[in-house]
Amino acid sequence: MSKFEHLSSSDDLESALEPQFNGIPRVAADTCRGRIERIEFPVPAVEPALIFPQESVFPRIYWRNKDGSVEITALGAADRIRCFNWADYGFLTARLGERITSGEGNPRYYGGMRFDAGRKIADEWSDLGLCDFVLPRVEVIRRGERTRLAYNRSLDESQAFDRTALLVELVRRGLAPLTQILGRVGSPRYFPALHSRDDIPDRQGWSESVRQALTLFESGTLEKIVLARRTQVTFEAALDPILLLKNVTSNMPNSYCFLFQPTPDVAFLGASPECLYRRTGRTLETEAIAGTRPNGETYAQELLNSDKDRREHRIVVEALGESLSTLCGDVEADAEPSLLTLPGCQHLYTAVRGALREQVSDVEILRALHPTPAVGGSPTEEALRRIAELEPFDRGWYAGPIGWIGADEAEFAVGIRSGLVQGKSLFLYAGAGLVAGSTPEGEWEEVEGKMNLFWNALTAHDR
Repeated sequence: MSKFEHLSSSDDLESALEPQFNGIPRVAADTCRGRIERIEFPVPAVEPALIFPQESVFPRIYWRNKDGSVEITALGAADRIRCFNWADYGFLTARLGERITSGEGNPRYYGGMRFDAGRKIADEWSDLGLCDFVLPRVEVIRRGERTRLAYNRSLDESQAFDRTALLVELVRRGLAPLTQILGRVGSPRYFPALHSRDDIPDRQGWSESVRQALTLFESGTLEKIVLARRTQVTFEAALDPILLLKNVTSNMPNSYCFLFQPTPDVAFLGASPECLYRRTGRTLETEAIAGTRPNGETYAQELLNSDKDRREHRIVVEALGESLSTLCGDVEADAEPSLLTLPGCQHLYTAVRGALREQVSDVEILRALHPTPAVGGSPTEEALRRIAELEPFDRGWYAGPIGWIGADEAEFAVGIRSGLVQGKSLFLYAGAGLVAGSTPEGEWEEVEGKMNLFWNALTAHDR
């Protein structure tokens, strides 16, 4: 045991560290308001997905990119930009741009947004609001085989004593283990017993919604609509979102894995196969994922040859091309869709890319690309209006953008294959793209298959 691990308060810690901290300046307020400072240095290899503080430090954030080459665990907030109504959105735009461009060391803000900013926020989503972007106090970043620790602070905050800053300095000097900042999770080996399950809509309500959508296709009102379901699962005791995250992400290749936990009782997490966009300098990349079958060679050929699924997929590709044309000069897309294989299912996949025009911001990219027809429909505005009519629940952050923004890079996933933990309840969300030829039974089973990601995680032992 480290000689510091028994200390229970900041005062105790400061006294114990005083001999080692002679000559180390305390963190103090700076007169240059609106500036961000970031320090970053190498640390021994750790497992970010398994490391979070034993004490109550929030928000907690986890991010793993699609190919698994980058994994980030972050906690605390050096700066935070939150919106709870649409009128605040301009503030988000201005504040994010100001903070990112003025920061030293390329700071990153992690966060997400609602699927539908105009819809009333349901109680279960109240802690997340319209959007929430956090500059973490501490980040543990694994890139390939290398791991680094980053510490961020806002230069306009008053910090006469900052426990985390002292611990970061100790780690940097080799005087204390990384677990002084991030403690291993004491998760139970099993989840609490299941108490109840409630599907909204139920099977009858789902069938009626699909039938109404088919009528809209026949009248020419819509070409495609994505309808989702919400399943609320209640347990005998509070659910541990970190254990759930660990099980959900343990076997999810080709997927973004994420967690955003603003409070001890609330966490949004998932494993999404879909990239909303990835920006590297002025290069913008996105992808169309639409059309689904179970895994297997027979199903793969059926998917590739399905007129219904190829039409659904083509709608997404064409919409992305149109959106990128407003942001980029040249836009390119794969000539033919390929297959994206995930645990339990496979999708049609097409990559789309372009070169951003000068002065296009990430907030403008988000506005242009979200929502794609893969999670909304076509035409977009009409599809969103019909979703609000046909879905008897609030999607919240489900199917919204989730990711991070930096000065030179940004990356956002579409928040699908996701769930919301709220105390003893777990809200699961999944949807299906409907076009002419869809059936209530087939789309119900498709959604069930997507929710299996969480059902399997709930029955898995701690690994």
